Amino acid sequence: MSDPLRFRSQRLEDEFFGPDVHPVVRMIVLESARYALEEHGWLFEVTSCIRTVEEDRAAGGHGIHTTGRAVDVGARSIPEKLVKAVTDHVNARWQYDPQRDRLTVCYSAPHGTGPHLHFQVHERTRVRRDVP
Repeated sequence: MSDPLRFRSQRLEDEFFGPDVHPVVRMIVLESARYALEEHGWLFEVTSCIRTVEEDRAAGGHGIHTTGRAVDVGARSIPEKLVKAVTDHVNARWQYDPQRDRLTVCYSAPHGTGPHLHFQVHERTRVRRDVP
């Protein structure tokens, strides 16, 4: 299989594979990208990893990107049905925090860099169950 990810810039690729991005969010994005490509033909494009505090505020964030615990994947031209399928797949497999079950690892957002999937992890993020 070909690489399931592309990056909006070399900076993003360096950040994504660098030491400051949480290894669990990196693993979830890579796993989700493989699923999206194999099952739906969607090649993920990473649009955001680590931001400065100023960049995060400018994008309407709450500071999570500054810690390397979040990654955004562009979904500007992706049908809503496909975005939902990938989001549901990720959240069926991963639990953000067992103590806060309403929060999810993946959700779609229409703001910031445009429509995108937002992946986030907590120190207690864990596999909920294996899904094919």
